[in-house]
Amino acid sequence: MSINILKAQEGTLCRLWSESQAEISLTRVNDGHYFAELTPGRSYKLGIAATSGQPELVTAMASVREGINLKTLRLAERPSPVAAREEPPVAKGITATDKTLYFPRSEYKLPVQSRTYLDSVALYILEHKNKGLRITGHTDNVGNPSLNLTLSEYRVRVISRYLIGKGVPEGVIAAVGLGSKFPVRPNDSEENRRMNRRVEVQIIDLDSKSN
Repeated sequence: MSINILKAQEGTLCRLWSESQAEISLTRVNDGHYFAELTPGRSYKLGIAATSGQPELVTAMASVREGINLKTLRLAERPSPVAAREEPPVAKGITATDKTLYFPRSEYKLPVQSRTYLDSVALYILEHKNKGLRITGHTDNVGNPSLNLTLSEYRVRVISRYLIGKGVPEGVIAAVGLGSKFPVRPNDSEENRRMNRRVEVQIIDLDSKSN
């Protein structure tokens, strides 16, 4: 399971328990990112808490499936005594289209050249409340299929996290990694394999997200 904590601050703690209340060790990447190897088919209890001031514990039950499970939690924001700053209005007239983003072999770091496009997509979604996103990750067929599946899921996740960081609501994003099962070209040359190492970003009507 990969656990992502939105609004995490320095000192944020994350804990994980089994159904029998036994605490399970987590691998910490940073304050907002943790990993754990769990048994599929079982449920687990997550807790996150801020260490400054009065700790606030947020819990949730997570049912684990086969493969990488992505779990995103958000720490509740405390009211600020300072008057809220008025947010600038979202620019009107933003347009965005479907696009395929490509990744180097074995990499899932967001390509720098993709950020301008994703920024425009985020503005478009914020302006059009009836629109959502379908994000689908793919790989070439080089290497272990299970690792390719994991890699495709991480590529999808890094794009989803970038968009969420730009203000896109998590609930309007349908994201999935499919590994090497659906190539757009035969994996018989490096150029063709490069075209298969991709993430497809599609703008959809919200009422069709589950279709």
